[in-house]
Amino acid sequence: MFDSQKLSFESFLTGYRHGIYVFTDDACHICEDYKESISYINNANLYFVEVATEHEKNALEEILERSVLPLTACFKDNKLKYVKAGQLFDKQLEPIISDLNKFGDKPLTADEIQERLKKEQTKCNLAFYMFTNTVDADTRKKIMSVSIKYNELPIDVDSVAPDLPLESQEHLFEGQMPFAKIVLFKDGKSNIFSNLSTKLVIDATAIKGEAMKLEIRNISDILG
Repeated sequence: MFDSQKLSFESFLTGYRHGIYVFTDDACHICEDYKESISYINNANLYFVEVATEHEKNALEEILERSVLPLTACFKDNKLKYVKAGQLFDKQLEPIISDLNKFGDKPLTADEIQERLKKEQTKCNLAFYMFTNTVDADTRKKIMSVSIKYNELPIDVDSVAPDLPLESQEHLFEGQMPFAKIVLFKDGKSNIFSNLSTKLVIDATAIKGEAMKLEIRNISDILG
C-alpha cells in the first residue's frame, strides 16, 4: 500500500472522486481484516478511508446509502457507480480489481481534473429552438451553429417532420418536454411564431408550472 492510498475522510468529501474507495473503522475487526487482506494492492487509484466519528459515518451513509462497514465503492468522475458491503473475498474482488485496472496505476493530475470538471460544467442540455416566422433558413442554421456557446443541444422544432399534422408534430416533443429548455428567437421584424411553437410553449407551461423558464434572444445580439 502506498502512503498516498491512505485518504482522510475530509479529503474524500472535498476531493474529486475517481477510483475505488474502501471505507473502514479501526474499531471494527472485520474492517481491519479486510484492509489487511487487500493492502498488498499498490495502485494509486485504490484509496483506504478511515471513518471514525459518528458525523463521518452519517455523511458516508448519505452518500452511499449504506451504514454498515466495511464498504467498497467505485466512483468515476465524481459519480458513484456501485457499492459493495462487507468484506470481499477472491471471487468478489475480481470485478473490483478489473475496474481498478481500468483506472490505470496513476491518479488524475490537477490539470486533468480541471479539464473533466470543465467538461461536466459545460455539458450541453436539450433545447427547443423556436423562431419568429420571418427568420429565414440560413439565419436559423447560423443560430444552430453557435448553440454550443450556450451549452445547448438544439432542435429547431419547426424543422422536425413538418409535413405531419399539427397534433402529431406536438406529440413528437411531449416525451422530452420536461427536460428541454424553451428558447424563443426574434429578428425584430415579427412577434409571430408557428402554431407548433405556440402549442409547445403552452404544453411546457402546463407541465413545468412555476418552474417554467422561457428564454428570449434577439438574433441581432447573437449574430451581429
